[in-house]
Amino acid sequence: MATNSYIDTATSTIITEVLANRTLINNLNNISATDVWNSASRSLTDYSTSTIASSVWDRATSTLSTLGSVGKHLVDNLDAQVSSRGTSTLTAADIWNAGTRSLTDYSTSSVALAVWNNAARTLTSYGNDITAADVWNVLSGSLTLDNSIGKQLATNIDSTVSSRASQASITALNNISASDVWSYANRSITDPASVWDYATTLIGTNGSVGKLIKDNLDAQVSSRSSHTAADVWNVVGRTLTSNANFNDPSSATIASAVWSQATRDLTSYGNDITAADVWNVLSANLTTNGTVGKQLATNIDATVSSRSTLTAANVWEYANRTLSSFGTLVADIWNNGTRTLSEALWTVSTSDFGTITAGSNYLATVTTIYNGTLTDSLNVPTVTVYDPGRNVIVNSVAMTRTATGTYSYSYTTASNAPAGTWESVFSATVGIGKTLTGNDYWSVAVSPPQVIINSISDNTIPTISANVTITNEGLTGYEYQYEWCVVSSVNNACGGGDDVFHSTAAKFINPGEDWNTNLTANVSTIGNYYFKVIVYFGTDNSGASRSFTAQAEVITPPAGGGGGGSGGGNNSVVPTPSTTPINSVCNDADFNNDKKVNSVDFSILLAFWKTSWPFRNKCVDINSDKQVNSVDFSILMYQWGSKK
Repeated sequence: MATNSYIDTATSTIITEVLANRTLINNLNNISATDVWNSASRSLTDYSTSTIASSVWDRATSTLSTLGSVGKHLVDNLDAQVSSRGTSTLTAADIWNAGTRSLTDYSTSSVALAVWNNAARTLTSYGNDITAADVWNVLSGSLTLDNSIGKQLATNIDSTVSSRASQASITALNNISASDVWSYANRSITDPASVWDYATTLIGTNGSVGKLIKDNLDAQVSSRSSHTAADVWNVVGRTLTSNANFNDPSSATIASAVWSQATRDLTSYGNDITAADVWNVLSANLTTNGTVGKQLATNIDATVSSRSTLTAANVWEYANRTLSSFGTLVADIWNNGTRTLSEALWTVSTSDFGTITAGSNYLATVTTIYNGTLTDSLNVPTVTVYDPGRNVIVNSVAMTRTATGTYSYSYTTASNAPAGTWESVFSATVGIGKTLTGNDYWSVAVSPPQVIINSISDNTIPTISANVTITNEGLTGYEYQYEWCVVSSVNNACGGGDDVFHSTAAKFINPGEDWNTNLTANVSTIGNYYFKVIVYFGTDNSGASRSFTAQAEVITPPAGGGGGGSGGGNNSVVPTPSTTPINSVCNDADFNNDKKVNSVDFSILLAFWKTSWPFRNKCVDINSDKQVNSVDFSILMYQWGSKK
C-alpha cells in the first residue's frame, strides 16, 4: 500500500518530466507529413483526397533499383510492348520435347553419337516408300498426339504469318543510336530486314542464337546429300567399318563408336539376323575371354535340376556330421572381428541396485543358469567393488550361496564414502577354463537435503520473494549447490533458457541443521507462475516448487482531477487493478475500458511505469513509443475524469 509521501514524490517526479518534455508533448499537435512517413508502422488506408496514386505511377523507373522489389522486377522485365510480342506460346522446350523428333542433319558430327543421343531412337525399319512429301501431306486433323511437334503445329499455326506483322515503316535510321531507340516513347520493332541483313562478322557472343547459326549454318542445304535415313539403311551392302566420308576424321570407326556407346539399344539386327540366330550360335565358337558368351559356355555346364537342394538345416540336422575337416573354417572363426568366447549354455545375471546414502548397505544378487535352469557354478562367484575414482574398495570377495544357482552379497559403505557412481564386478567360474562376468552400477549420495518452500512472502511485481528452508539430513556437513527460478509452467525445468527468472548459489550446512532464507526473483508482468528451488548433492538433487500469482503493487491514487495538480481528498486504498484490458481495443487513457479515466487507470499506468516493452496491457503506451513515461502520464492527466 502506497503512502501520500510516495504519491507526492512520484507526482513531483512525473510533473518534472512533463515540464522537461513539454516541447515533445506540444509537438504532438504539429505532426508533419515527414513525421507520418518516417513512422515505422505507417500504412496507406486513405489516399482518395491526395496525390499518392499519382506519385506512385509517375515515379521514374531509374529510381527503382532495390533488388527483389516489385518495382525493380517491372523495370527489368517489362522492357517491350506486349503487342510487339508474337501470339504463339510455342517454346524451345515444346520443340525439343516433341516425342517424334528426328535427326535430319548429322553430317557435321559423329554419326554414332548423334544416333545414340536421340531420345526416341530405334534400329528397326524405316521403310522404302516414305518421302518428304508424305510427311508434309499428313492431314492436320490426324495429328492428335499430345506434346508432339505435329500436334503443336496443328494447334498453334492457326493464322497466316503475314497477319502477325506490324505495318509501320522505319526510316532515317542512319544516325539513330541504341539510346535513341530505347528512349523513343512509342518504339516498336517493325523492320525485320535489319535483323536478317545483320553481318555475320558482327556476331560473336558465345551461347547466343546468332553465334550458333553463324558457326553451324556453314553450307547450302542443297549441297548436302538428299539421302534419307531409310536410303542409308536399305542399301544391301552397307557396312559400319569406316566413317571416312564424314567430317569427323578424329573419331574412331563407326562400328567402334556405336558399340562403345554406354546406353545403346539393339532392337533390330536387319533382315538376315534373327533372335534365333543369336541363340543358335554354337557354344564352341564362344571363345573370347571376358565376354558373356564365354562365361555362359564355360559355367552353364550342367542342368539346374542336377544340383543339390540341401539347406543349411539339412546339414546341421545330419546325425553323423563331424568337424574333423572343414578347410579354412577355423581360420575364418578366429579372424572374425566380433567373436566371443562365452559358454553358450551358461548365463550369469545380476541385480540392479539404485542409490543409497553414505553409511548405508549395498545389496547384490547373482544367479547362474545352465540351459535355462538355475545351476550352481563350479565355484562360488566373487565380487570386486570400485568407488567413483576407480579405487578398489572390495577385492574378489566370495559371495554367499542362498539357494541353487543363487548368491548374495552385502556391503556397508563408510559414512565418509565419496558420492558418485560405484561399480560392482562379479565373476563366476562355470567350467574348467570357463569364467563368466557381470557388473552392476549404483550410486552413493552424501548428506541428502530436504527442500521446502514455506511461502511466497512477496508476490507483487517486479520483485518476488519466497521463504525457503533447506535441511541437511546426512551425517556430515556438506556444501550444497542450489538454483532457483520462476517459470510459467509446472513442467518447465530450471535453467532451460526459457525461465522468467533464474539464479544459482551455494551454502554449507552442518548435519541436521535447518537453513532458512528468502530467495528473490525479478518478474515484470503480472500472471500465474511457479517458484522452484533445486538443491544438488553428488549426482542427485532434491527440489520443491510452489505456484503463485504475481500482482501489481497496491497504491493510493491522487485526489481530485484536472491537469495533474494536487488537491485534497481521502487516502483510501483502491483494490489492486487488473493490468490486462477487458478487450483488445484501446480507448485512450481508459486502460480497463470502464468508460472512465480515474484512479484505477492511474494505478495501471504506475504498474507499467518505466518497464520494458512489450507490455501485457498495450493500451498503457498511449502514444505508441514503446515507453511508459511522463508523456503517457500527461495524456492521462489531460483526460482525467472524462467519460469515454
